[in-house]
Amino acid sequence: MINDNRNYYRKHINIPRELVSSIDEMAKKYSYTTQNKLYIELLELGILKFNENFSLRNTISNLVGQVQELIEILNSKK
Repeated sequence: MINDNRNYYRKHINIPRELVSSIDEMAKKYSYTTQNKLYIELLELGILKFNENFSLRNTISNLVGQVQELIEILNSKK
């Protein structure tokens, strides 16, 4: 197997022990060949979830703004 390091960035991170324990258990439970693969998958899922939550927060914020405008219009017609 050829490992083309040009496609990867080498980073050093510190992970809390509690997370390492959880990740160790998950790696065993889901039969990951290396923990790094699980770390990358969790990171990718986290990024997707973050973007999804960000988009949802923006949508909710826009809806709240529109409802407030509607309430102001209705209140001004009284």
